[in-house]
Amino acid sequence: MKFFLFISTLLIQIFFFMKLNAIGYVDSIQGSALIEISDEKIPLEELDSINIKNKIYLLSDAEISILLDDGSTIFIRGDSELVFHEYEDILSVNPHYKIEIIKGNLIVETGEIPKIKKNSTSIITPVGILYLNGTAISAKLDSDNSEIFLMTDSFGESGELILQNENGETINVEINSGVNITNEGTQSIEASEEIINNQNIMKSVIAKSANNDENRIQEIINKKIADGKITPQEGDKFKKEIVQKKEKKIDQIITASKSDTSVLGEILKNSNDEGGSKILEKVIEKNPKVTSQVLDTVIDQNENLFNQISSNNPTLTEKILKTVVKEADENDMALSKIIAKTDNKLSAKLITEIAETKKELMVKVVSETGSLNPSKFKELSDIDENLTNTISTVIVEQISESADAGENLKKIMLNADPDLTSSILEESETLGEDIISNATTEIFNENIDVITEKLSESIDSNNDTFKAILISKAIETGNTEIVTQAVNRNIEKKIENNQTNLNTNLQNDENSNSDEISIDNQSKEREILIEESKNNISKINNIITQEVEKIKLENPSIEIEKELFISVDETLASPN
Repeated sequence: MKFFLFISTLLIQIFFFMKLNAIGYVDSIQGSALIEISDEKIPLEELDSINIKNKIYLLSDAEISILLDDGSTIFIRGDSELVFHEYEDILSVNPHYKIEIIKGNLIVETGEIPKIKKNSTSIITPVGILYLNGTAISAKLDSDNSEIFLMTDSFGESGELILQNENGETINVEINSGVNITNEGTQSIEASEEIINNQNIMKSVIAKSANNDENRIQEIINKKIADGKITPQEGDKFKKEIVQKKEKKIDQIITASKSDTSVLGEILKNSNDEGGSKILEKVIEKNPKVTSQVLDTVIDQNENLFNQISSNNPTLTEKILKTVVKEADENDMALSKIIAKTDNKLSAKLITEIAETKKELMVKVVSETGSLNPSKFKELSDIDENLTNTISTVIVEQISESADAGENLKKIMLNADPDLTSSILEESETLGEDIISNATTEIFNENIDVITEKLSESIDSNNDTFKAILISKAIETGNTEIVTQAVNRNIEKKIENNQTNLNTNLQNDENSNSDEISIDNQSKEREILIEESKNNISKINNIITQEVEKIKLENPSIEIEKELFISVDETLASPN
C-alpha cells in the first residue's frame, strides 16, 4: 500500500512539474514511447506536457506528434531519441528554441518564432546544426548516414533551411530537395516519393492537432485522473488549457492558409455542424480571401456539412456567400467551381450576389461554370425564370463596355447554356452586329469541333437565336457540313440516353417480362425520338431557308451550295 501511494505521489509530482514548465504537449501517440524526467523514465501518453530538458525515447513501433506553444509541429517515428534543450516564447526578449535529435526520423513544420527572428529555431543533429526559418523539413538522422530535405510547408509556402556542419561550414538546402551526409561527404539529392508523402503526412498531423473534440479530450483527462496523475480540479483547468491551445492552432492555420487551403479542408471534413460553423466564421473574420477556396474544398470533401450549415444557420450562410463573391477576382476559379457543384438555390443566390455587387465577374463565372457543368444554368432557370434575364442583362452590359468584347462573347458562346447564349445574342443592337459576326467567325476558324457540339446542344432549344447565328455563319463560310454533323450528334445522344434509361428501367423491374417490355419500350421510344427529330430537322431547314435569303439579300453575288437541306429519312437512318 505504501509503495502504491509512493508511486501515485511520484506520478502526480512528475505530471505537475511537466504542466508547470510546459512548452508544448503530445498531440497524438501510437506505439511505445518514454519520457525521461529527473532521471525517471515513464510511459509517454497523449496530452502529456513537454518541458525543457525532457528527453523522449521512441521504440521501433512508435510515432508521436508534438505541438509546441508557438504552433511548431514535430512528428517523430521509429527508433528515435530527442531532447528539448531551450525554449523561450514569442513574448520573451529572445524568442527561440533548440532541440536535439540524437537519432531518428522526423518531420518538423515551424510556427511563429522563426517569423519573428531569423535562425531562432535550431535542431542539433549528428551531422551538424539545422536552422529552420519559417519552413518544413523531413529528416532521417544517423551518425553514419543522414538525409535532410527542405519541403514546401502545409500551406504552400517555402522557407529557408541552413545546415552548419561540424567544421562550421554552412549549406543552404534548396527547396523541395535535400542533402545526403555520410562519412564520405555531402551531396545534393532530389526529393523522392517518400518526401512528397511526408508533406501529406504533416498536413494530416497539423489538421488533427486543431481537432477540438472536447469529448475526446475529456476521455483522456479522465484516464489521467483515474491513473492518479492529476486531481479532478486540475483536470478541469487542464482541459481548458488544451481547448484554448487547439483554438489557437486553428487561428494559426486560418491565418497561414493562402494558396493551399487543404489543411483547413481536412479539419472541416471531420467537423460537425457546430464546429464547422465556428471555423467558417473565423475564416471570414481572419482570412476572408480564402473563403471561396475553403468552401470549394468543403463541398468536395463534406458536402453534407455545408448543407447542414445552410439549413441550420441561414445568417452564416448569407455571410459566407457574400464574402465569397466580395473576395473573388479574375484569377480565382473557386467561385465558379462552387456555383457548378453546390445546391441550385445557393448557386442562384451567388449569381444574384454577383449581379448586384460584382458584375465584372459575370462573364468569367458564367463561361467557367458552363464548362464545368453544362446543364447548370438550365437547372437554375427552372427554379428562377428571371435569373436568365438577370444574367443576360449583366453580361450584355459588361461585354458592350469591355475593350475585349469579342473575346468575352466567344467565351460565352463556347461555354454557356444555349438558351442563355440565345438570350444574350438577342441583344444584338446593344452588343453590335459586327462584334457578334467577328466573334462567330473566329470561333469557326479556331474551335470548329466545339461549336459543332454547341450547335448540337442548341437543337432542342426553343430559342432559335444562337443556332440561327451558327447556321448562318456555316453557310457564309462554306462549313455547312457542321449542321448535318450537329443534327447527327443530337440524334445519337438521344438514342444513347434512351437506351440507358431503358436498361435502368429493366434493372429496376425484376418481376417484369424483360423481353416483351424491352421490345415495347424500344418501339415507343423510337417513335418519340423520330417525331422529335423530324420536328428539329424541320426547324433547322426553315432556319437554313431564312438565313440563305438574308445572305443573298446582303450579297447577291455570293455562291451558296445547293445541297444544304437536311434529309429527314437519311439522317434518321444513319445513326445506329
